[in-house]
Amino acid sequence: MRADGSFYGECPNAGVIMTADGVATFRATGCGNPTSDGGFVFKGVVYFEAHAASLSSLNGKAVVYDWVVSPDGNATWELWEWI
Repeated sequence: MRADGSFYGECPNAGVIMTADGVATFRATGCGNPTSDGGFVFKGVVYFEAHAASLSSLNGKAVVYDWVVSPDGNATWELWEWI
């Protein structure tokens, strides 16, 4: 947590996505804030290392994201390739 109440976070090689044809690992960084209704919003950049053919298009790209958690704990992760 930062002095202004925002948060900074890192996910160093700790994320895994699994598909039918293999896996991808990722590292991410981002900044975020709690929302007034009790949720949370994080925005940042994620880098994938995909071994699955279905995810291999993510290799070598910076992917920006929004991670939104609603007050009831449901989360969405929207990703956009930044080439």
